[in-house]
Amino acid sequence: MKAPQGFSLVELLAVMAIITVLVAILSPSLRRARRLVRSAVCLSNLHHVGVGHMSYSAGANGLTVPTVSFDRQW
Repeated sequence: MKAPQGFSLVELLAVMAIITVLVAILSPSLRRARRLVRSAVCLSNLHHVGVGHMSYSAGANGLTVPTVSFDRQW
């Protein structure tokens, strides 16, 4: 009797269906994790901007960094 050479089409389709269902289940949680990572990066950037602002102020005898007011009408 000859041994099977590979997988049948039905077996491959079943595996693909299972993988598709698993990806569909994991997709929302991966999207949420990506959003949380972006939020953490943003908070880190804001922290570094604040540290740079304070460092500049400390080195310039209390002078602050000039800022632009965005509430003016151009």
